[in-house]
Amino acid sequence: MKKLSLCIFLLFLASCSEEKLKKSAYDIKIGDRIDDILSQKQMKLYYWNPEISGAADSDKDITGKDKKYTTLKIPGETKIFLNEFEGIYLVYNNENLKIENIRATKNMNIGKCIKERTKQMNIYIDKSDLKDANIFKNETKTISQETNIIARRTIIELPKKEISVYFTCYDVSNYKGSGAVNSDYSFEQYSYSYANWVRSKKKLKNIN
Repeated sequence: MKKLSLCIFLLFLASCSEEKLKKSAYDIKIGDRIDDILSQKQMKLYYWNPEISGAADSDKDITGKDKKYTTLKIPGETKIFLNEFEGIYLVYNNENLKIENIRATKNMNIGKCIKERTKQMNIYIDKSDLKDANIFKNETKTISQETNIIARRTIIELPKKEISVYFTCYDVSNYKGSGAVNSDYSFEQYSYSYANWVRSKKKLKNIN
């Protein structure tokens, strides 16, 4: 009986240790190398191919193995990261393997999303050294002319690091597209260089 209790205790400790080793999506940094976070096997397994995934046409010009950037889509159920999101997208530069975009999403209606966005932004500010940050607490609203999806964002700018951090609610109530999509909460980090690349490829228009 003592041996059984000891085994159960050791398994519990191992489980706790494994959980501590897992990263949160909030802890992944722009500039981290993708191969320091995922194995080559995982990078191949979770490669996101815009040509076969029903992506917008503009995405096909932005990401792909033969493009400037590659995107990986990691489902939440894989247990690679702490189980906070339904999916995590990591975009890395094909030349140096450095991550330039992190996007973690969770399906959520707009009312609940606004509250979650405020909560998580305040936690992020409290945990981070943001002495060089410009924090825009006024909501920005952008509509994609391609899909009619409205992005309601609160943005933290880190100009010395050339990074933007977005806490976003995507409103798809007027979505125009062939596939079904959900409104969701999204935590995003962008390098300035990647954000400028996306803006040059996508048709985005500010509406406030």
